[in-house]
Amino acid sequence: MPAGQTRQLEAPEEPAQTQKAPESQKSSDASSFLQTPETRKFVANWGPKFTKRGLNDLLSELHSNEALTTDKAVLNTAQRILMKLGNEDGLQSFLSKLKAKPEGIIKTIGKLFGGG
Repeated sequence: MPAGQTRQLEAPEEPAQTQKAPESQKSSDASSFLQTPETRKFVANWGPKFTKRGLNDLLSELHSNEALTTDKAVLNTAQRILMKLGNEDGLQSFLSKLKAKPEGIIKTIGKLFGGG
């Protein structure tokens, strides 16, 4: 090698391509979203409580919501809604316990004073 010239030993670095992780992407359309493995698993998990047609309709509608920017956000929102519809969020049982206490107290007071 002639004096004054240097040889580049390493290949020039290519600019890193920024690819989003699959869970941080949103499918291009509802049809492709419904075909993802995560969505199929979601539908299978909720299938015993709700119809597949109803689940697919809910997921399609949520997918069209621009505020939900990833497939994961769509599935999380759908799960939150389905838990409320299926009374799995625990709110109804909590509220019924609160209601039972005052009714029990009222019945007891009524019995004590001969009213019930």
